[in-house]
Amino acid sequence: MKTACLLPIALTTLFSTNSFSSDEFNYGFYPSIGLYSVNDPEGKTEQKAVFQLIDVFAAYELYRDSRLYLEVALMDEKFEPSISEVGTKIKSTDFTVQYQWRYRVSKSFKPWLGIGGMFSNVKYTNRHLVDRNGYLAKEFEPIEQKETALSVSMMLENEIAFGSIIYGISYKASLDDGRSGVSFNVGLQF
Repeated sequence: MKTACLLPIALTTLFSTNSFSSDEFNYGFYPSIGLYSVNDPEGKTEQKAVFQLIDVFAAYELYRDSRLYLEVALMDEKFEPSISEVGTKIKSTDFTVQYQWRYRVSKSFKPWLGIGGMFSNVKYTNRHLVDRNGYLAKEFEPIEQKETALSVSMMLENEIAFGSIIYGISYKASLDDGRSGVSFNVGLQF
């Protein structure tokens, strides 16, 4: 209980102190929509559009045009089965770490390009296949596993009065059995 009460106070203190100047430390959030598929040990899943309500991120500028980018995202989604595609329900917590550098193409177009990794704790439940008539053909045991993926991204910032609007695209490629896909996002950075 004490930890739950102290966490908001600690976060408020961290973001309201002058320990980070606005030029060095940024944070924000965005909803995203992605097109994902899962490479399940029993076969692939369908490719599905997945909406994630909120992803939270922080970026710490290391030098003028480079920064360390950290992101936390939650996924809770159901993939439908078919004769050849596994159906499953996914719950995951994803942590992404990237090194990003700003590529100055012109005065108004300066995207942040990033490369790094995504580390996830994932639960796959309700794993199954169906027959031609849509009836249950085979069930599989639930899986809980750690996953890693290569993550690349491009983000643009548009300054506004109280921060920036960010636009981004990212691709995550699983390095083992797991999720891969591309996502698009628009959000706020402070």
